[in-house]
Amino acid sequence: MNNRSEPRGFAWIKLLGVIVIIAVCPMVASAEGGRPAKPNVVLLLTDDLGWQDVKCYDIDAPSPFETPHIDGLAKKGVMFWQAYAPAPTCAPSRCAIMSGNHPALPQKTHVVGGAPPVPYNRKHFRMMPPWYSGRMPANELTLARVMQQNGYVTGHSGKWHMAIDHHAFPQPEDQGFDWTRSSRGARNPMGPHRLTGFATQDSGDPYRLDKNGFPFHQNSEDALTFLREFKHKPFFLYYATWLVHTPIHTRARDRLEKYCKKLGVDFPTDPKTWMLEGQQNPYYNPDVKHPLPHKEKVCTILSHKQKGLVWNSPIRRMGRKSYVQTSYPQLQLRRLYKYQRCVDMCSS
Repeated sequence: MNNRSEPRGFAWIKLLGVIVIIAVCPMVASAEGGRPAKPNVVLLLTDDLGWQDVKCYDIDAPSPFETPHIDGLAKKGVMFWQAYAPAPTCAPSRCAIMSGNHPALPQKTHVVGGAPPVPYNRKHFRMMPPWYSGRMPANELTLARVMQQNGYVTGHSGKWHMAIDHHAFPQPEDQGFDWTRSSRGARNPMGPHRLTGFATQDSGDPYRLDKNGFPFHQNSEDALTFLREFKHKPFFLYYATWLVHTPIHTRARDRLEKYCKKLGVDFPTDPKTWMLEGQQNPYYNPDVKHPLPHKEKVCTILSHKQKGLVWNSPIRRMGRKSYVQTSYPQLQLRRLYKYQRCVDMCSS
């Protein structure tokens, strides 16, 4: 099903880029119409993706981007069109997803933070921003903790950034995740610049191209590892890809060439700049397609009937930098329910 109707319920959850919430039917279903008692949940979060960068949300000029896997998920789920963000930057948005709270409540309203306020410029712009916290509160009742309390194994793969920097306290394991990996994978900076160091077919290449021309991405592989290890148990996976955040580059030279031809632009020669605006950046186009290149692997892992999992129910699909209203009555989400904020864990 694919519609623009208002979803059921009252709860809120924020999306930083594109979120796909996927739940798959485990071995035991509830008595109510076969609905799973504890559906498995995969929360996919992309970083800094424009909402019309995904093909299924393209509503004006045809987008040059190709997002077949995301579009395929959308066709089986629900697309949401009325939405807003709790913050315009990364860290407070992520905290809002995990806590269900507006960033103003824990005073985590921007990236970094935690230091005394200083003027932007002592001579020309002496305005000082108010103080704000450098981290999400360590004792926050996070979505991961709620899932743990309800019998789920919780996993995180990718970007965290809910503190001053990527390595500062609290880390995922401090806030309810049993398993965590944070490799940047193919998002590591290319050196000495983005027109060098392209991935190859060489067996010793850490970013070796696969049969579809995608460079190996440890971030995605880590997510698949979690699914393989815990597919026999109810699980919650938070897959927070580093894509499409800076650095804007692609390790697949053939895809860079492909989008140059598609956009009608010359192959770039200056690695430092790109002057055309909007969706005319050939470096960026391949990144948009990369966040979900392993959909087939995920479906294979989760749908193997002999392993006790069946991929057989609707996917819930959502859009960019947005809150969406939705509900899921099976889990008593305690504080999240108090504020009427919870996740629709309808299965896929």
